[in-house]
Amino acid sequence: MKTKLILFFLTLVTLTTSAAELKVTKGMTLNYRVHDGEKNYRFVVNIDELVPRVSFTWIMTTSPKCPTGKLIISLEAWRTAAAQFNYFDNGDTTLKDQTAVFVSQYVYSALKGEGKCKMTPDQAEEEFMNIGAEKYKFTLKTGELGVADFEADAMHCESNGEKKHKMWISDSRSTPIILKMDLGWTIELESIDDNYSSQLPLSYVLKSEDLIALPGKLRHDPFVNYILAKSQNDYTMTPTCSRAPSAKNHDVFEDYLTLDYSFNMNGFRMLFTNDVLIAVYFYNKTKQKDQEWAKYKGVVPYGLNLDMTRADVEKILGESNSKKQPDIANYDDKHLQIYYSSDDPKKGKIIFMTLDKGK
Repeated sequence: MKTKLILFFLTLVTLTTSAAELKVTKGMTLNYRVHDGEKNYRFVVNIDELVPRVSFTWIMTTSPKCPTGKLIISLEAWRTAAAQFNYFDNGDTTLKDQTAVFVSQYVYSALKGEGKCKMTPDQAEEEFMNIGAEKYKFTLKTGELGVADFEADAMHCESNGEKKHKMWISDSRSTPIILKMDLGWTIELESIDDNYSSQLPLSYVLKSEDLIALPGKLRHDPFVNYILAKSQNDYTMTPTCSRAPSAKNHDVFEDYLTLDYSFNMNGFRMLFTNDVLIAVYFYNKTKQKDQEWAKYKGVVPYGLNLDMTRADVEKILGESNSKKQPDIANYDDKHLQIYYSSDDPKKGKIIFMTLDKGK
C-alpha cells in the first residue's frame, strides 16, 4: 500500500542580517512532521546532490516498515511542472513532469508575478492565490551555532475552491520550496540540520579524548560532521524504525528512528537514535552478523590498541566490572565494552570494542 505524503524540501539558511535568502546545501537533513488522520510520524530528507539535478534520500518513521528511497527531479520538471508527487513507495523514483519538495520555476513565477497559478498538489487541479507574505518559524541546528529559532520569508497561498487547501512556499526564486501544506492532511517543517558545516579541517587527526566524547553528541555536531566528510561517503547508512513508550511518559508512544552508519572498510561504526549518537564501534578484522569489517587503524580510546590481549588491557584499565560473560569486559565508569575472542586472558584478543553514551 502506498503511503500518502508530499515530500517537501527546505534549504540551508544563510545566516546573515537578512532572513529572506534560503539556500540549498548538499548534506543537509530536513526534519518534517506528518499528520494524516490518526497517523503521526516523522519524515526525514537527506540531500545528496543539487546539480546537475536535485536528488535526495528520504525516510518515513511509519513503524515497522520504515520505508526509504531516493528521489530525483529532472531539469525539465524543475523548470515547468505544475503537479506534485505525493505517493512514496519504498525504493527509487525519478520525476519527469512533477516536483516534490520544490515548486517549479513556472509555479513560483506565476504566484509571485500574477498572484495566482493552477497546480495539482494532490489528485485534482486547483487554482491557488498568493494571499500575502508571512514569516515561517523552524529550528536551525548547526555545529557552529548550536540550536536556534529561524524565521523564513514565505508566500501564504490558498486554493479558491471549497476546500481551501493551503501552502506556505519559501519566497526565494532560486529555491522555492514548500514549508508547510494543508490538504486535509498536513506536513510541516520542524527543523533543519546543517550536517556538513564543520569547523574541523580535514587534516585534523582525532584524539583519544575526541572519541571518548563522541557518544551523546548530535548528528550535526562538528566532530560527527568531520567523520562523515573525512570518509568521502565511504559508508552505508541503514535506517530502522520503531514505536515505543516515551522515556518521560510511558502512556505516550513515540517514533524512534535509528540510523546505522557503517564504515566497513575502515572498521568503524556510529549508531544514532533520534539524532543522538548512542554508540561508537571499533572493529578488528572480523565478521559480525554477516558483515565483513576491516581493521580500524585510527587512535583507540584510553591508550588501547586492537592488537592487545585481555591481559594487556587489564594492565591499563584493570579488571572489568562484570564477570557474567567471560569473553566480554564492561567498564561502566568509562561506558566501554570490549569483546574478546576468548576468555583466556593471555590468548583472548580484541574482536571489537564499543563506547556508549550511558543512560
